[in-house]
Amino acid sequence: MTSVVITIVSSFLNVFVVVSFHQLATESGKITGTNFVLPVRSVVQAETSSGSISLSLKQFAGIVNIVTGGSVTCTGSAFANDPTPCQITVRDGMNHVELQTVNCDDQNDCYYSGAISITSTSGDVSLDVAAWDRNTDPGVDVSCAA
Repeated sequence: MTSVVITIVSSFLNVFVVVSFHQLATESGKITGTNFVLPVRSVVQAETSSGSISLSLKQFAGIVNIVTGGSVTCTGSAFANDPTPCQITVRDGMNHVELQTVNCDDQNDCYYSGAISITSTSGDVSLDVAAWDRNTDPGVDVSCAA
């Protein structure tokens, strides 16, 4: 399995922002990521040909896209207000979840927050995300004035 983590610290007009990119990839093995705590503008890309993918996120806000030949399960308190989380559309024999918003209810900035992309040719996908109220808990985003 290949795992790449890139953290970018950017300073523009004396404002510092941390952005992280996580890539998890394997040819045929299982990918399991547990207790991820991600800054607001983080990106996670998980891909495998035949293995299953299971991600558990303690802190995440943004958009999720999933393509797999297997099943898709979305659980966790982040989906509590969504009666059909990770709505599946079947195209060309693959299950697609497109533009699933997570923890963006009150912020109206989901498209400018984080992103998760999950792909597996035949593996099952499980995504568990905890609720995160960014109004009361700014999380680990370290945006600050210098």
